[in-house]
Amino acid sequence: MSSIPVVGSNFNIDQVVVTFNGSNKSLAISPDDVVALEYQEGILDMFVKVSITLIDSTSNLLDNLFGMERWDIVFTDTFNNVTYEFTSRSDNGPLFCYDIHNKSINDTVKTVTLELCRETAIISMQKRVCKKYSNHTSDMLVADIIQKELGDTKKGIISTQSYNKLNFIPPNARPLEILVWAKNKYYTKPSGGKFVSAGYFFFETYNNYIFEPIDNIADNKNQIVSSYSVGTTPGGFEETKRFQRVEFATNIDMMRNFDKGIYSGKIEFFDIVAGKMITKHYSLKDYYPKWNKVTKEGELNVLESLPLQRDLTPNVSDDQQAVEFDYGSRTMFVGINNELFRYAEGENNIEDANGFINSVAQSVARTGMFTNQQLTTTATFGNMGINAGDHIEVNFFDSQGGIDKGHSGRYVVFALKHVYIEQERKFKTHFTLVRDSFGI
Repeated sequence: MSSIPVVGSNFNIDQVVVTFNGSNKSLAISPDDVVALEYQEGILDMFVKVSITLIDSTSNLLDNLFGMERWDIVFTDTFNNVTYEFTSRSDNGPLFCYDIHNKSINDTVKTVTLELCRETAIISMQKRVCKKYSNHTSDMLVADIIQKELGDTKKGIISTQSYNKLNFIPPNARPLEILVWAKNKYYTKPSGGKFVSAGYFFFETYNNYIFEPIDNIADNKNQIVSSYSVGTTPGGFEETKRFQRVEFATNIDMMRNFDKGIYSGKIEFFDIVAGKMITKHYSLKDYYPKWNKVTKEGELNVLESLPLQRDLTPNVSDDQQAVEFDYGSRTMFVGINNELFRYAEGENNIEDANGFINSVAQSVARTGMFTNQQLTTTATFGNMGINAGDHIEVNFFDSQGGIDKGHSGRYVVFALKHVYIEQERKFKTHFTLVRDSFGI
């Protein structure tokens, strides 16, 4: 069943149908009764989420909602001609209600907010996996979790094959959480003996599951999917490409970076089979020039800070006068087993503890630097053609009207939320944007 769409200036709610638990009874919801609709995805989000706020003056709906109802929902960004469909006909399938909150009653009118997700997210919360994975590259592991464990064979998977392989047994772990656990343990083929692309991200967008190296996501050779400028506008078409309420949530937070070991650190790897400790010192000074980066900065900016200079080059000698800098700003302890980490050399699988050590050390700094510069902003005209992990261009202007080169340039969409408010009859997109730059 479908309903007559509400036409906003740039948004349509094409269909909202609920199927109640314990029966095949369905009810079409009028778009006039949709107070608000939100769609959310992000690089740190294992699954996409939809939130919908409804108004009910008949009690036919709210009195029969108990959780896990099926929702078939279709909505369209009419300006960019992009439709998101969550029905049995679509690769995403329908949505299911996992949270009911903010219920209120005013005279005879009731309102409620429902949190919805895809069936795979529900299954992942219920199911546990405890089996041996032998010599699994990243793409093999993702395919096994998504297609076999979660049964999702329709939705696309984007995953660059890792150079190394993992052998492990998850201890009754949730399927999607296995992929989160594995993302810092994979790396792509070393270049010149250097582990220059360690660490992956796993997340879901409307179109695909993505398990990609951070270097691939950050690479400034990626296509720019949209460009925006920052500032006020008289309206009209220019408004569709403007950001408003821009705020740099983080630009340089050195205390945070010291604490998380982004600049340098020391990791003690304990081989649980051999019973020995392997010490790894790492430094951002060595890693940073070799990474693909969102911006085109090839080297670290010169920061005239003696503590930072010492942290970037920790003293690893026996000089007791420098013992306070010997460890870098963070010390970690990691258990390893050579049997768990391998790579393929022809037809042979080679134990690869050294590769794993380099991968973990680099991914600590890589993940931290990827989000070093972070801003939040809102597009007055939403754009459902943009997804998490995409590159967009943002242009700031200086006092003379020229491009502010310090702030302008590429950013990666770290998270986004499409928001439609019925009272405004217009939908917006709230962005969190990041790039691995020290900024200004």
